[in-house]
Amino acid sequence: MKNYRDVDCCNETRNVDLLLDRFKNERSFIIDHLMTQTSSFPSFIWSQMCPLSYDRFCHFSLGAEVKHRNLSPQRKYHQPSISQSFFKCPQCRNMGRLTTLTPDLIGKPFLLESGKCKSSSLVISKVPIDEPQCFWENPAPFLRLQHLLLGQKNLSSSSSSFLSVDSFTISFLIPWILEFQHLSTHFPLVYTSFICGDSGYTLSETVNPLCKLSHIPDFLSPVKENASSDNSLSEKKEYLKPSIILNLISQLCVLLLSCESLQFIHGDPNPAALGFVCKPCSYLWNGVEVSSPLTLKLTSLSHSSLVLPRPPVKKSSDSNDTSYHLISPSFISRTYLKKTPRLPPRFPIVSPSQVKSILNGDFFLDTTLSRNIYYVVRLTQENLETCYHLRQCGINILPCFDFYCLMVSLMLDPSIYKSVLHHSTLYNLWKELWLPEDLSELSNRILICQTSISSPTSFDILAILSNLHLREDALSHIWNSLSHINLLQK
Repeated sequence: MKNYRDVDCCNETRNVDLLLDRFKNERSFIIDHLMTQTSSFPSFIWSQMCPLSYDRFCHFSLGAEVKHRNLSPQRKYHQPSISQSFFKCPQCRNMGRLTTLTPDLIGKPFLLESGKCKSSSLVISKVPIDEPQCFWENPAPFLRLQHLLLGQKNLSSSSSSFLSVDSFTISFLIPWILEFQHLSTHFPLVYTSFICGDSGYTLSETVNPLCKLSHIPDFLSPVKENASSDNSLSEKKEYLKPSIILNLISQLCVLLLSCESLQFIHGDPNPAALGFVCKPCSYLWNGVEVSSPLTLKLTSLSHSSLVLPRPPVKKSSDSNDTSYHLISPSFISRTYLKKTPRLPPRFPIVSPSQVKSILNGDFFLDTTLSRNIYYVVRLTQENLETCYHLRQCGINILPCFDFYCLMVSLMLDPSIYKSVLHHSTLYNLWKELWLPEDLSELSNRILICQTSISSPTSFDILAILSNLHLREDALSHIWNSLSHINLLQK
C-alpha cells in the first residue's frame, strides 16, 4: 500500500471499491498499532509512518478553491518532513472520485454512484484544527481522583496510563476501535479522516438527526388528544409509533451495556449526539431480540473516552497489566483535575410493602426483602457539571449519567415525548426512572426546554436533571423491564 506522500499514491485507488478497501486497511493498520504498540502510538499517529493523509499546503481544500492561504512562517516551516502540495492533496483527489467537489460539499450528504456500496449515503465533515496532539498524561492527578471518588486504592502509575489526544483525532479513533471490536452497530461508520490545509476532514456514513423521525410517515401513528374546549371535537395528531420508541430505547440500552467492558464514556451527551439511519436493525442480545426498521446511532464523540481493549499476549509489545485510558478532555475539564469533589450522597428506595415504618427520615426495613432496594442520587447543577467534566477525563463517578442524559435527549423530541405520554407501556417504563414526586417537575422542565430552546446542549440536559433523584441501576433496570416486555409480546 503506497503512502499518501508518494507521487503516484492515487493510481491504486481509481476504483471506488479499491478506495474503500484501502480506507478499511488503513483503519485496521492504525488500530492494530494502537492495540499492540500503545506506548509508541503518540510518535506514530500523524507521522510519516501513519497511513493518514496530512497535507498542510493543499490549496484546493475539497473544492473551496482557496487561492491564497496566509501561513505564518512558523506553520510553513514547522514540519519540513510533511510533503508539500501546491494544488490537490491525495485525499482531495480521492474524494473527487466519490463525488463532485463543490464549495458547498461539507455537511451535504451524497450517494455513491458505483461499486459494492452503490447508493450508500456518505457525508464529509470538517473542523478547524491547529496541530493534532497525542501524548501521555501525568497519571498522578487522575489516580488521585480515582482513589478519592471511586475507591480504587491499589492503583499506581504503572497500572493505569492516560493517553490524551485532540478532539478531532478521538472522534475517529473511537469508532474505529469499536468497529474492530464488533461493537460498531450503533456508531457511525467512519471511512477515513485526514488533514488538509487548516482543517480536519472526516468521511463517514450519513446519520439523520432524530427530529427527522417525525417526517417519515411509516414511523407515525395518529393519536387523539382532548381539545381544550369541551364543545370541540378531539384533535388528531401524529406521533411516533410506540413500537419505534421501544426499539430506540432497546437499542440505546444495548449500545451502552455492550460498551461497559471498555468503560466507554460519552463526553457530551445531548440530543445532537443521537441520530438514526434508515437501515433495518435485527439481532439477539443477551437472549432479547432487537428488531427495528431503523438503526440508532450515537455520534459527537469528540470528547468521549474508553479503556483500550487488551490485545492477545503474543501480539502486544506492552505490559498486559496496564490499563490504557484514551481520553480527550477539554481545557475546562482539565481544571477539574485539581479540585477535590465529593461523591453525591446515596439514598435507599424501597417499595411501600417493604417499609415497616419511617421515623425522622430513617428507614426500618424487612431484611428478607432488602434485595429489592435500589439507590438513588440527587445532584445539584454544580455536582452534575463536575461529573460532566470529570467524565471527559475518563473518571466516571456516576455510571448512569450517559443513560439519563440520552433518555432525556430522546424525550426532548416532541413526537417521541407525546407518544410516551399517550401509551401506557411506554409511560410506565419512563416512570420507572424517577421518583413519583419528581415527575411533575421533570415534565415542566422538558416542556419548557422543548418550547424555548431550539438546540439543547448538554448543559441544558444537566439543568433538567438537577436536584432530581437518579437511579444508580437505571440502565440495567430498564433493560430488564424491556426484556420482560419482549417476552410478553411473543
